[in-house]
Amino acid sequence: MGGLAGGFEAHIRMNMADCPFTPGMVVYGAVTPWRGEWYWSGAQKTFENMLEHEEINIRKEMLERSSSIAYRYCPAEAAKALEFAREIHAKFVAHYGSNLVVFPDGLALAAAEQKRMAAEWRASDPDDVARVMRERGLEHPRPRMSFPPEFLNHDQGIGAFSYPDEGVEYSLRFNQVLSGLRKKGAGLTNEEMDALRHLLTDAAISPVFVRRQVAEHGAESLTESFLLRNAPSELALEFLLRQHKGQFYRKRYPTLSLQQKASKPIER
Repeated sequence: MGGLAGGFEAHIRMNMADCPFTPGMVVYGAVTPWRGEWYWSGAQKTFENMLEHEEINIRKEMLERSSSIAYRYCPAEAAKALEFAREIHAKFVAHYGSNLVVFPDGLALAAAEQKRMAAEWRASDPDDVARVMRERGLEHPRPRMSFPPEFLNHDQGIGAFSYPDEGVEYSLRFNQVLSGLRKKGAGLTNEEMDALRHLLTDAAISPVFVRRQVAEHGAESLTESFLLRNAPSELALEFLLRQHKGQFYRKRYPTLSLQQKASKPIER
């Protein structure tokens, strides 16, 4: 029995006792590779005699709403998403003049990002913009940007860092991060040490963001914040990154969703 799993052709074994599959059945689920074969992972949902347009809608929904899963099995779609992410990164750098921007507070960041996104949409295909506005019920040609109150009211500096593989990352208390890094590990305040520890333990901040700071200021304050004084700072930093950000060292997939009807995706 043959089937199309994500974006690749698969063969399903039928010559087994109590086989749960029948020809023509559509199975909605995940598979994982093991020893050169694919095995079901997690629960599956089956559909009997599904119409062709319904199957197309399921595939479309999988790509748009569960992109991080779908990209595991659709290399071509994953490559498109990564290419688009790199374009977004290039536009971020062109807009701000750097891959890292520091804002004094959350309101300033939100206003600047809203302005950047509005410019992105103005440069996109008008038909695509109009379609997305209809689908999302938008009154203005820009995406809704929702930041929690604690983010908008934050007044201790926010770092915004763009990285093609991860998108834009935000780091709060960035004034204390920078002041602590500049001290090269000497005379750190409790607030600075706490902000530096958070930079290394926050699961939403990538090792690339951390290394962006280290390249400019050194790693001495980061390792001092964990009291790692007897090892070379670069070795201690690598240990900390692997300990607290190990998920970034595994295979990762784009987090952007591709809209299938658009002639070219727009950032949302």
